[in-house]
Amino acid sequence: MKLSTIQEAINAEIDEPVLAIRGKLTKLFERFSGESQYGVWTLQNGQLADDEGTVIKLQLSNREEMPQAWRNQTIEIRCGKGAKGSGYTGVKRIADKKDKSPVLQLSDKAEVFLFKSEHQPETEELPKQPQTAAPNGAPKASGSPQGASQAPKSNIIPAADEFAPEPPPAPKGATAQMAQGMSQMYQIANTQYAAIRMVHEYLVPSLQKHGITVDPQQEAALVQNMLIQMYYQRGHHNFPSTRFIKAEPPKEPTPEDLDQSGPEQPF
Repeated sequence: MKLSTIQEAINAEIDEPVLAIRGKLTKLFERFSGESQYGVWTLQNGQLADDEGTVIKLQLSNREEMPQAWRNQTIEIRCGKGAKGSGYTGVKRIADKKDKSPVLQLSDKAEVFLFKSEHQPETEELPKQPQTAAPNGAPKASGSPQGASQAPKSNIIPAADEFAPEPPPAPKGATAQMAQGMSQMYQIANTQYAAIRMVHEYLVPSLQKHGITVDPQQEAALVQNMLIQMYYQRGHHNFPSTRFIKAEPPKEPTPEDLDQSGPEQPF
């Protein structure tokens, strides 16, 4: 099964299946549910990142909850096998309804597990425990806790209590949220500023040297295309998240600044 990179998943077409992908689960939100005319639905969002900082959103739709203890751990996601002749299913690339950014959607057909090694098999079977006789004569697995149910099936997300709990993130106040939003806006504004200067000061003069005339409408289209490419490659994250202020040249000293004699003294 082909293991895709996060960048390959981002570049995939809408509704294109992603057979397998691996990354660090950097964000994981609480699952919420509701009811519509088609019945009960559930949704849980997260974010997957690679070692280079490339990220893609995760959307777990109508499947069991992913434990919060998996946050900041490396996971692997694989398509499941569909009905006979239908190929693989369960993981596909979609677009966010709000900002059209790439999203990896996981249905209940997808297989998700913590990544352990490069040679991890596609289906991992739990080792069989030796059977010991319980007081009532029924067989019981040695070392299993009292009242525990049977071992979870392969490729099923285990319960959250099987892992060390992670403290919940501290809630952000209104001031911190406003500061974060302003930083993101400054990044976008600096990206737009750089794209306008790049087109106006470099690209248009270079085209004019080759006899290619660019009118204002075409120049605006070049800026727009450059911004689309920047956002598509997530290049705007490389720009500063603070206001860009052009440094002013030092002022020439005035005669008053050079006069160090001080105030006049009476005789």
